[in-house]
Parts: sequence; structure tokens; C-alpha cells
Amino acid sequence: MKQILTSVILVIFFFVGSVNILTAQTPEQLYQKGLIKEEGEGALQEAINLFNQVVNNTKADKLLQAKSLLHVGLCYEKMGNQEAIKAYKKLVSNFPSQKNEVAIARERLSKLIPPVSSKEIAVRQVWGGKGVDQLGSVSADGELLTFVDWETGNLAVRNLKTGQNSPITNEGSWKEQRQYALFSQISPDATHVVYLWYNAQGITDLRLIKIGNPSPIILYTPENKDESMVPAAWFSDGKRIIAQTYRSDSKIWKLVSINVITGEIKILKEKQPGPANLSCLSLSPDEKQIAFDFPGPDSKDLYDIYLLSIDSQTELPLVKHPANDRLIGWLPGRNELLFTSDRTGTTDIWAVNTSSAKPFDFPKRVLTNIGEINPRGFKLDGSLYYGVQSHIFESSILSLDQNTGKLSDSTRKILSAPVFDICWLSDGETLICRHFDKNWNFNIGIYSCKTGVSKFWQKIFLLMVLCVYPPMKNLF
Repeated sequence: MKQILTSVILVIFFFVGSVNILTAQTPEQLYQKGLIKEEGEGALQEAINLFNQVVNNTKADKLLQAKSLLHVGLCYEKMGNQEAIKAYKKLVSNFPSQKNEVAIARERLSKLIPPVSSKEIAVRQVWGGKGVDQLGSVSADGELLTFVDWETGNLAVRNLKTGQNSPITNEGSWKEQRQYALFSQISPDATHVVYLWYNAQGITDLRLIKIGNPSPIILYTPENKDESMVPAAWFSDGKRIIAQTYRSDSKIWKLVSINVITGEIKILKEKQPGPANLSCLSLSPDEKQIAFDFPGPDSKDLYDIYLLSIDSQTELPLVKHPANDRLIGWLPGRNELLFTSDRTGTTDIWAVNTSSAKPFDFPKRVLTNIGEINPRGFKLDGSLYYGVQSHIFESSILSLDQNTGKLSDSTRKILSAPVFDICWLSDGETLICRHFDKNWNFNIGIYSCKTGVSKFWQKIFLLMVLCVYPPMKNLF
């Protein structure tokens, strides 16, 4: 035991004795020596000490400090030391302008911080199959769901307990002058619905209707067909809503509040250019802030999440990451906001604390591999209702009897990829076509009739409920 203790002391004294020599070196030299220790020699603790000297040098370049702190985390991670988490969090908090290093640190954190146990979350299907629509919202008690009845175009409501569907409007039509409902939000007391209506003039009105009374009130009619005002959430007083507008001609996106009693519209935020897809909005439990997701300046497909103060109209970034982060909303009565992100390679649900005490808390992953979901609202107990969509296609090649003109099902061959726009080559066995990749983008492909079995996907809609934390435990 004495020999081991002596060896440890000797190593420590040797390193301490070396400090005077190393401090005379530039931050760049220390960083390079740290890389050699880490990657060339595998001397991780020595590398950490070198990198920390750069981090603690206030005169060092900020980028070099961020890189050094990142390598501190990487070294600790290789050692299996939880100090890696502290290093990554420090990098995220202290060097937000170093986007590349911060992105790597966030990604490493997402892998080191485990998700909440799945035993605390239950998922069940509440509606599936034909007729399911994802443009409505769920009532606060979880009993009613508004949706579009695409057979008629009318706004309708489904009782999720009994499974009964009932129309709310009666003007829907697929004749020459089409009229149909679109996005809708049910009021806090489940007596009224504010919704988007495509009218006979080809313009989308924002309307308010009382369930049981088929006479709607028009809250807003755009000046032209290029503008739509989409309802997003109700205030608890049942008198105001928040909505977003978008003009496809000018690319202007606006966030607004509307008094459904007086019709007064107040612009809270304006951005140009607007998003390619609708942003998701959520009202904070104290109704002082609005959370919304919006594409980053460098990409129309990758969204970040922001907070907007309703009173001061001050905007703050809440979740900024090179991944695609899409808002779900605030958990009822809690300063915890849920969002989806594909930062780990799968689309997971994350939670972030939004209280003033911890404004920049790192997000916590709470459910893995949820996939692409369409949030439809929360029940007061924290249950999240959401829609999912999948595709199932099956493409086959059948033999054609040239004499009778009939197809022979007994010779069916299933192709190896979802194909469209088929063009046969002269050999009679090879075809050129378009097909979907895993992200449902079209690509050109060449296929042979001799390939094996594969399956393709057709649209199926489901409505799910995610029961988050039945005992209403805090995530943070």
C-alpha cells in the first residue's frame, strides 16, 4: 500500500512542478499540447489540466477557450467521469456565440443525460382509422375533440368517451363554391370553437361558433386569398385568443392576440420571411408569455424555439440547436415546456424549465423515439393528445395475358422500393421510376423485376394520448 501511495504522490508533485514551465506557453501551444496528450498519448488527466489552463486564461481567444472546454468534456467522458456533464453545461452557458462547439456539447449532453423512466409515461390510442383528422384540438377535460369532417367539409366534434361524432357547422360543401373548415381551437369551457373557414369566395375567414348553435361570428376576413389567420390557443378568460397570420405574397408572418368579444386585433410580433410551415404556439400558465417555434436564419426546415413577452413584446431564444426543435407546449400549471427534437438521431420529447430562477436550464429528454407527432393539446392532468401519420404502400408487377387482356395475380412480384412514374426499358425486365427515400423525398431509381419483396406505405391517421407523469411529478 505504501508503494502505491508514494507513486501517486510522485506523479502529483511532478505535474505541479511542471506548471511553472507550462504557464509560460501561449494558449495556442497549451491547446496543441493538450490534443497530443488526449489523442496521441491517451494521457487524459494531463490533457484536461492543459485544456483547463486555456479555459481559465481570460486573455485567451473565446473560440480557443470553447474548444478547450469541449475537449475537457470529451476527456472526462472517455474516463467515464460525470464531470463531463459539468464541462458541457459550462460550455453551453458561457460560450453561446461559439455555435459549433455548443452544438457538439448539447449533443453529448443529450446522450449523457438519461430520459425519464418509461414507467412514468403511458401511451394509448384514443381514435384511429377512417375519419381521423389532425386539425382540431382537445378540451381541457379530455372529453371532446374538434375535427374536420372531410365527407362534408363541416367542423365537427368527437366525444372521446362515447366515440360519437357530431357536426358543429352546416355550411360545408364540395360543390362549385367550396366551403370547408380547417384549423380549430376549443374554448377553455368547451362551449365555443374558434376556427378557420374556407368560404365561397375562396378566402379563409377566422370564425367563432358556439357548440349547438350553427350561426357563426366572423372575427376576421383577410384582404385577399394570400393571407390566413390560424387560431392557436385561448386565454383562460375565454375572451381572447392568440393566432398567427401569414401572407404568401409578402412572406410576412405575424403573431397576434384577438378579443373574440370586440374583434380587436393586436399585433404582438412580426417577422419576414415567415416559415414555410405553420409555427406551433403555446401560452404560458401565467399567460404572460407565448412560446413559438420558428425556422433558423440559415434553414427553412430546422426550427428553434423562442419566448415572447406579451406585455413588453420582448423576444428571447429558449432552445437553439442545429437540430429540428418543434414546440409541443407548456405542461398545464407548470413552468416546464415540452418540445420534440431529432438531435440524437431519433425524434424524442424533451422538457425545458422556463422559470425565472433557471432561465437557461439545459433540456431534459423525457421520452425517446416518439417520431413525428402533431400536438392537439393538453388535458389539465398533463396528458398530451397528439396525432400521428404513417404511410403504407405495396407495389407489385403482374403478368398481362396479351390475348385476353387480363392480369394474372399468381405471378405477382413485389418491388423493392416505393415506385412511381414507371418507364419500362426494352429488355422487359428493367424499369426506371421515381421512388421515396426514408424521408419521403423523391429519387430516381432503376429496378429489376427479379428483386425481392418490399413494402410501401399508404396514409393512416391515428390520434394518440400521451399520459405524462400521472402523479404530476416535476421534471426538474
